[in-house]
Amino acid sequence: MSIPASTVLRHIRLQINDFDEAKVSNFQILIFLNRALSAVSSAIAARGLDFLTASHVYSSPSEITGAALPDDYQSVREVTDGSGYTLTPTYITKTPQTYEYKIMGEKIYCGASSYTLFYQRFIGPVDDLDTDNIAVPAYCLGLIVQTTVNLMQGMAAPELVQAINNIIDTDIPSLTYDKKRGRVIENAG
Repeated sequence: MSIPASTVLRHIRLQINDFDEAKVSNFQILIFLNRALSAVSSAIAARGLDFLTASHVYSSPSEITGAALPDDYQSVREVTDGSGYTLTPTYITKTPQTYEYKIMGEKIYCGASSYTLFYQRFIGPVDDLDTDNIAVPAYCLGLIVQTTVNLMQGMAAPELVQAINNIIDTDIPSLTYDKKRGRVIENAG
């Protein structure tokens, strides 16, 4: 479930008609691509799409010292205890009980003896256009390419958000199956 950055680069060059790299350098495309990945990550999280959902299991309570959030953490979707029961968020000034959790800074605090964090991950930046992969399904290729091209053409933020949402509506599947939780989820859209 990833797209080679070199494929994205090739599609961007095709879109802007710059096969011989005369108009834009790879470095410039890399900068716009990483901005596009950030914008796409935010849009996917805002729409509640679940194909970038990940999970992380914690095997000991962390109500006092907290436990580090995953490096690709963007936002929380759900926290469950070792039995699969959904835990509730608590106030940041309160120490979480066994059925509660809180997230502060880059840590999660939870009183359960073991728990699982289901979270929305962000799409990490690309460092090398020749060797890196972008950890998204193949059907996101058009979304990433078009968002990058729109940024390169100077599209303003409100129009960019609308363009991303339009592409999501047409290119991203609206029903997905959450294997971990065993249910079909209909995406908002």
